[in-house]
Amino acid sequence: MGKPSLWVRFFNAIFFIIYKGRYLILLFYVGAFVGGLFGASAFTKSTSIQFDPPPGTPSHIAQKAFLKYFPSKHHDSSLVVFIHNHHNQSVLTDQTRNLTLQLNESIRHDSTFQGILGYYLVDDPTSFLGELLARQFVRGFNDSSTVILIQFAGANPPKRGFPMVDLINDIIKRTPKAHKDDMVGLIGRDSIIRESKKGGSQLFAIESVVAPFALVVLGCVLRSWRLMIVPICCVLTSILVSMTLALPITKCFVVGTFVPALMMSAVVAMSIDYSLFLLTRFREEMVQQRRNHYYACKLMLLHGGRTVAVSGCTLAITFLALFAFPIDLIRTLGFGCGVAILTSIFISLTMTPALLLSFPRFFCSFALCPSCCYVCCSNPRCPCYRPPPVDINRDGEVGEAPLAKDDESLNVGSPLLQPTQPTGHTHSQGSHGHTHSQG
Repeated sequence: MGKPSLWVRFFNAIFFIIYKGRYLILLFYVGAFVGGLFGASAFTKSTSIQFDPPPGTPSHIAQKAFLKYFPSKHHDSSLVVFIHNHHNQSVLTDQTRNLTLQLNESIRHDSTFQGILGYYLVDDPTSFLGELLARQFVRGFNDSSTVILIQFAGANPPKRGFPMVDLINDIIKRTPKAHKDDMVGLIGRDSIIRESKKGGSQLFAIESVVAPFALVVLGCVLRSWRLMIVPICCVLTSILVSMTLALPITKCFVVGTFVPALMMSAVVAMSIDYSLFLLTRFREEMVQQRRNHYYACKLMLLHGGRTVAVSGCTLAITFLALFAFPIDLIRTLGFGCGVAILTSIFISLTMTPALLLSFPRFFCSFALCPSCCYVCCSNPRCPCYRPPPVDINRDGEVGEAPLAKDDESLNVGSPLLQPTQPTGHTHSQGSHGHTHSQG
């Protein structure tokens, strides 16, 4: 048997480290999970929907000039209540009047409130000047559209605008419409920010439904509820750790509110996909090839792990390349998803073998119950259990089925693998030296 390749020697060294440090790896991930709870929470709270123009563009130059000469107007914001009838019926009704007066009464005492303008808020609308001013808020054939303008000023828009947006939307919902086909909507920067926040929450809710469905599909493929614990641990840990690792970027760039949701989607998809590659190989080695848990896990990482690492790194590099874009919206999206995928790769290739090697008696039993009669069952208590063709000691370190030709190099330098006797039957009689072989 020739000298193993550099890749095989490197892999043996890495796997030896994982095997010897499996308990420390699990302990590290427990601490990372707890710390990730705080890091992920801080990351989601540091996101925003507001983005600055790319440096050097005309918009960026104009914004700098505006902030220089009108610094007090930087946080000013306007909300517009738009009322429209699709069948060109007049919206100048008692319902529109009541809505305008309710809005004026509800928000006029707010500390950031600057003013409210509308058709029914013009003084003396019967005069020529008053009527001319009131008509500025009405458009369309037969007065089918009108607007109510609300002006704010002061603090940071998300902290100021969200309660006010919710209050205005609540008043709109409670006010009856004059016509069935009237449309009443709220427009403005704060309203867009609020709806974007809701959109991110809805994406999280969708993932909470899709992820269990994907896990069910994975469980049907693996046919083992015990192995399903592994991808669940990988998914949860990867989500928290990836968001914690991406937290420093919020100090330098504006991170969009949708980035955490997309990172979670990438983690769920990649972690379940990687678990499918790894655990199906592990089950195949345990059930079909009758390997012990150590060698089955080693072959799982050698073959499935290489596929996971190459494909995952390719995808991560593709996302990280977006960081070169000058727009924060694209830049932070690429960085966040790239970090999420790299985290999923690392955790899948370290936590998965650490769990399987630390608790072999639990994960290496594929039966649903002790009396299960699966043909593929490897639970010794099951009536259909078939013992492996060789003896396996307590640590699963000696006695193994014959190695495949392309895996013989793994046996070099490893004290845990010993090939069995060849296929033929050989009988030796001690010191008499009499040997009988049957081909």
